[in-house]
Amino acid sequence: MTTWTTSPTHPDEPEAAILLREYLTEMVRRYHRRPERPGEVDAALAESPSDDLTPPTGLLLLAHHDGELAGCAGLRWRLGWATRSDPVEARTLYARHGYVEIPAYNNGRYAEHWFEKALPAGVDDTDPARYINN
Repeated sequence: MTTWTTSPTHPDEPEAAILLREYLTEMVRRYHRRPERPGEVDAALAESPSDDLTPPTGLLLLAHHDGELAGCAGLRWRLGWATRSDPVEARTLYARHGYVEIPAYNNGRYAEHWFEKALPAGVDDTDPARYINN
């Protein structure tokens, strides 16, 4: 029997840092359609740090499969944030879970796709910090 677990973490934790670097490496490759250049991922990490993936501005979860690091999911609570074209798996996941694509809110650099999902009444009244065990 296989076991999946998720747990909140801070972006500076070693396992989180590994996966965030792998994610940005993949995004550089997809966006530019070529292998990353020396220093390019470091520059991307500096340009878009993940220190906002902590309450009250966000959340970062690590996933483990049978005790082995298997993935992560990050959420940023920002107005006017979007999903770009190259992470097609994310767009598929959003659609599978009831999100619908809507017209763009702005013309941000990576703002190629926008999604929304209506939440039940009261969901947005919760404190995001409750998801983190400090």
